[in-house]
Amino acid sequence: MGTKNKLSNLPIALSLIVSISILSSCGAIVDKLIDQMVAETNKQCPMRLDNDTRLDKVTHPEKGTVEYLYTLINLAEEDLIMDKDEATLLTKAAVTENLKNTAVPELKTVLKLKAIFRYTYYDKNGELLFSFDVGPEEYSSL
Repeated sequence: MGTKNKLSNLPIALSLIVSISILSSCGAIVDKLIDQMVAETNKQCPMRLDNDTRLDKVTHPEKGTVEYLYTLINLAEEDLIMDKDEATLLTKAAVTENLKNTAVPELKTVLKLKAIFRYTYYDKNGELLFSFDVGPEEYSSL
């Protein structure tokens, strides 16, 4: 009777092994896509996005995460007209909306694979202003 119970659990065990293998390979796919996206984007960096914002570089700091590092080239921390928390919330809302509405095919693929996007902003003196993550639960309309 003990052997029969062990054998009845075999399909469940095999299913778990297959699921773990698939999830592991999905993570590897996400990281490979992030690596490609980082390399392509960094070929164009530093890149002036508007009169005040420069994209300095993009990194892949940890599995499943892409980080964009920006400088607000005309702003020093002491010149902020709102507190950092408010600036962070407003910027995060705009960035999240941009992610939801992106038309860039490579970015859409990375979004569908549930990557985390980190945005880090520095002032013109190189001082950290704020940083935030946008995760799949925030851009989940895809």
